[in-house]
Amino acid sequence: MRKNASEFLTNYTSEPGAFRVNYDYFSFVQLDNFACWIIADGINSELEKKSAEIAVRYLLNEFTLHPTISPRLIKKYLGNANRMLQIEGKELALSASILMVVSDYSKMIWAVVGNARLYYYSKGQMIFRSKDQSLTQMIFEAGKINESDLNIHNERNNLNNYLGIPGNFEPFVSEYYDLNDGDLLILCTVGYWEKLYNYEIVNVIRDTQVPTELIGKYQELLQKKQDDLLNNYTVAVIYVKKVFQENKKFLASNFKKISYTFLVGILIVGTGILINQFYHKKLGSIMEAKEVSTKIKNKDQTEIQNSLQQHQALGEEKFQGGDYEQALKEYQRGESLARELSSFEQESVLQKKVELVTEIIKANQFFEQREYQTALEIYQESEQAMAAIGTTNGDLKKRIERTEKCVKVIELVNAGDKAFKNENYDQAKPRYLEAKAIADKYSFNYTKKQLKSRLNKVKLQEEGVSSDSLALEIKDNKTIEDAKKIELEGDANYEDKDYRLAFRLYGEAKKIYEELNEIEALEKVEKKEEKAARKANSLFARLFEK
Repeated sequence: MRKNASEFLTNYTSEPGAFRVNYDYFSFVQLDNFACWIIADGINSELEKKSAEIAVRYLLNEFTLHPTISPRLIKKYLGNANRMLQIEGKELALSASILMVVSDYSKMIWAVVGNARLYYYSKGQMIFRSKDQSLTQMIFEAGKINESDLNIHNERNNLNNYLGIPGNFEPFVSEYYDLNDGDLLILCTVGYWEKLYNYEIVNVIRDTQVPTELIGKYQELLQKKQDDLLNNYTVAVIYVKKVFQENKKFLASNFKKISYTFLVGILIVGTGILINQFYHKKLGSIMEAKEVSTKIKNKDQTEIQNSLQQHQALGEEKFQGGDYEQALKEYQRGESLARELSSFEQESVLQKKVELVTEIIKANQFFEQREYQTALEIYQESEQAMAAIGTTNGDLKKRIERTEKCVKVIELVNAGDKAFKNENYDQAKPRYLEAKAIADKYSFNYTKKQLKSRLNKVKLQEEGVSSDSLALEIKDNKTIEDAKKIELEGDANYEDKDYRLAFRLYGEAKKIYEELNEIEALEKVEKKEEKAARKANSLFARLFEK
């Protein structure tokens, strides 16, 4: 495997700049014999559909399924991505600038659409900067501006080609470049290079070639430039520490053998042609064989289409039943089959369903972690996404309703706690009661226990009993009712996980039971005291664990 006999180090940063959302995207994959790095700048995007991310994910998926360093196939992948982005952007014309670098660990090719850039540094000097597909680049090549003006020219974002373009799509794909140990590849979006001069990018390389250090220094450079608006920006550095060494000696020694084999092949083919002239009557049977082959191919495609529909139907069944993990698996299988058929529309539909189900699963995880507000937001976004693709889901509606009630309970409990803290017990109690009614209806067992504890505290305060007075002062006129109240307060604090105070209260109640010779109550509270002590010691130990 070529990857194991080479070493390529990658680091990157991607930031929103002065904006809230980052529409840039970078990702890469290093397989056994091929690697691919892709950086993209979303030109037309929206929150639900980030064009750069959609394009990069699609291209990396294509590359992972069919890895190659063929310029022809890379150009084909980009053409497919262009059509896919057009399908995704029916309502809003999605578009992106993109740069793609592909390597077999000894050489590379690169492709550009738009104005994402590649800087190639080798053997102590800058070898080239990729050309933009923009009006500024055309003006520069016409000799109207200097190279130093390229990065700041007003028309740098006026593109004559980009991913998602409705007209003639012409990606640039390079020839092969041999890589050397110590080479550096710098990939960046316009938000990065428009703030720097080319010489500034090169100067940093002279100080260090370690990717992590380079990224840090490039960020420092940008921070110094933040006297005006900073757009989304992404920069990635690939350090070719060691290339895969082709066995050139072997190739040279076997050149003659390869040549002889080639000549023999030509002779065989020529002989075959002569023989075929004598047996031209067999042409009819050959054509018949081709027809059979076409029928087999069509049959295979029909079987794939049928399988795709089965997975899609099963995914829909699981989705409607709330089995989202299984639905995700079925949709992903269907998406893979649609890609195999080159059915962009079916693939686009299934991709949306994969993204939808993935988000619902994520929301379920937040719900289980009691992060109800976050879960609710994702559920509601998923409901909007379902409406956009024309589907509904009864299970999701129930999850949204349940999560809304959880959020409501938390709001009521927080309001009640605030009132209790301010000793406004008449305001705290109705909030706790309202929260308890919701918790009882929707079986929020964990919350029900917490609310029971809080209502007990309110009851004690209404009766004039405080935790501090119970813990620190025992009235001279001790009764069984006093002991029960103290024990009840201990129970409330135990439920609230205040085990140390619960331990103290159980101890005070125990003293009264001992004085009153209430043996049964004494044994009961002693068990509670021991349990609270174990909990308190366990918590104390965890706090000081190394």
